[in-house]
Amino acid sequence: MMEPLSENLDIVLAASCFLVVCWLLFKRLSFSPLANLRGPPSSSLIFGNVMELQHQEDAGELEYKWISQYGEACKISGAFGQELLMLADPKALHHIVQASGYRYPKPSDTNQSIRLIMGRGIFWASGDDHKRHKKVMNPAFDINRLRSFLPLFQSSAQMLARKWKGEIDRNGGLIDVTTWISRLMLDNIGEAAFEHKFNAVDAGGVGELSEAFNNLFAESLLFPDKGTVFFISLWRFIPPSILRYVEYLPARQVRRFRQFLKVSKQAAKNLINYRASNRDCEDENKDILSLLVRSNSSVDPKRRLDEDELLSQMATIMLAGHDSTAMSLSWLLYDLARNPEDQKRVREEVLAMKAQSPTPDCLGVNDFEAMTFTNAVIKETLRLHPIAFMLPRIANQDDIIPLASPITTKSGERISEIPIREGQSIYMAVYTYNRLKHVWGDDADRWNPGRFLSDTKDKDKEYTMGMFANLLTFSGGVRGCLGWRFAILELQATLVGLIQHFEFSPPPGIDIQGAPAGSMIPVIRGRAKEGTQLPLRISVLTPDDGGES
Repeated sequence: MMEPLSENLDIVLAASCFLVVCWLLFKRLSFSPLANLRGPPSSSLIFGNVMELQHQEDAGELEYKWISQYGEACKISGAFGQELLMLADPKALHHIVQASGYRYPKPSDTNQSIRLIMGRGIFWASGDDHKRHKKVMNPAFDINRLRSFLPLFQSSAQMLARKWKGEIDRNGGLIDVTTWISRLMLDNIGEAAFEHKFNAVDAGGVGELSEAFNNLFAESLLFPDKGTVFFISLWRFIPPSILRYVEYLPARQVRRFRQFLKVSKQAAKNLINYRASNRDCEDENKDILSLLVRSNSSVDPKRRLDEDELLSQMATIMLAGHDSTAMSLSWLLYDLARNPEDQKRVREEVLAMKAQSPTPDCLGVNDFEAMTFTNAVIKETLRLHPIAFMLPRIANQDDIIPLASPITTKSGERISEIPIREGQSIYMAVYTYNRLKHVWGDDADRWNPGRFLSDTKDKDKEYTMGMFANLLTFSGGVRGCLGWRFAILELQATLVGLIQHFEFSPPPGIDIQGAPAGSMIPVIRGRAKEGTQLPLRISVLTPDDGGES
């Protein structure tokens, strides 16, 4: 079986190399609309600026440097002489994300990477397929249904608080919050999505699914070598119908993603089969899986998701609902640890709300929304630490991209729009957009949750962005994240459940960096090979310290 596959892959690689040569010749003979744009020099004929971007210590900082130097729209070099249009300009991003519908899909190589990790779910789907997926998924993410998960999130936070108190008693107060919060989020997504208890917190992360999640991105995407980058860069030259076979390669990164997808799909399939054998209580189940299955059964049979799409959808929900939220909450605790006065203010606001609530152990949506400073720190963390620090897109037709801030070209001309051709690759610099001073204020590169407390701040509001707080953290437009409300409710409930019991501080001698591993993951500077970790010094609060009595 393996020999024919190996021969086919050799043919694909040879054909890809031939196409690359043809591409390079074509690029030399054709005029590019981006030819006059400024940007950093290419550091490699083969890799362009790709190795620099993927090996930067702090995710997003290199893009920020280049945008600051060349303007909010500039040209960077991809592999094999490809020209990428990098954008942080709010009007340009609004045009692509909000105003253009499906005219800027994900590139085929990005889609293949998504398929490797999450299968044929909504993140992978594009165009009409995406509309079909979205129609089936929408009922499961209705805001009223999502609110019903608040008691779960709050009780889970209290369970983690009890675990941490035990850990502190036994081992002292230095805790890797990312490890524990990842387990907590897996438990939450298990009950909310499947009405199933994974018991990741109680089991200490032991279990096939927990192990499949553990360091998934750090081990697969962090600081790739040149061979890996070269091979992945060839993907854009391979037709999608053939490209899908890379999932059978024995490469370490592919094996790791394949194992996660296999384990998560099998978990979803086992639960679907269990539900099928217990149909009497099916109508009573309000978890996301049950709602998704019922929604899929109610649509036109021609528009339904097939079994593999349905299982991929659940793998997508598990990964997006677990990993992204876990990283965001870890960064949130880190930010509060570094800003003790703001941490104290959040705690005081939480305790004041609980003191006036008739149900202090089960706050409602209105209670969480009324905690304005608590919500401000959540927004500020999402601004400074966007998990998806960049978003790739490709134009599926010729277009003209408008700019809010004119840029200066190589010839010295000032332009306020950029014409592009079909097939132009776009690099949306989310991290840099989140630090634009004319959008967020003169202190945009520093922590200041107060910027979200007043509408009178001098912010560029003409161009709306994303799903939440004018941020692109959850993308936006037709491709905006359906689960963003789920994530915000989970962040609110978990922060409130922990901040009343503990004081967080940064451990001396440990510096945390946001490393580029497909997403922005926290690692210890100088020890990135150890994988995702964010240790904090945690102490238990007594009523005398200002904690909950």
